[in-house]
Amino acid sequence: YILTTHSMEEADALCGRIAIMVNGRLKCLGSTQHIKSKFGSGYRLQLKADPARANDVVNFIKNLFPHAAEVDHYGEMWSYWVSQDMNLANAFKSIEDKREQVGILDYSLSQTSLEQVFISFANEQQEENVVS
Repeated sequence: YILTTHSMEEADALCGRIAIMVNGRLKCLGSTQHIKSKFGSGYRLQLKADPARANDVVNFIKNLFPHAAEVDHYGEMWSYWVSQDMNLANAFKSIEDKREQVGILDYSLSQTSLEQVFISFANEQQEENVVS
């Protein structure tokens, strides 16, 4: 069976293999995990922390993940992209060991979603259309 959709949540739940096309060209084909691993941009770290301790939080994250890129920061919420070239167990242990010291109230570290991969391919399509 073939299912066409723009809902990556639906594709993730219903499909064993996924293909993504951009401008009529097949860009990737594989399982959800394969696509996220190959085309994803690492992990997303989301933090809720004490805004009064912002400098401590930022310095801690920059020391733990030297190549982390801040995506968003609104009040007590921070969001970073971090490389997938890291040991997840060590990352979780480091955060758990220091979270109270630096003021981290809550956090999540998750793999790039299929939706985020799809959006990056959609942005590629928009860039190709601008160039044409």
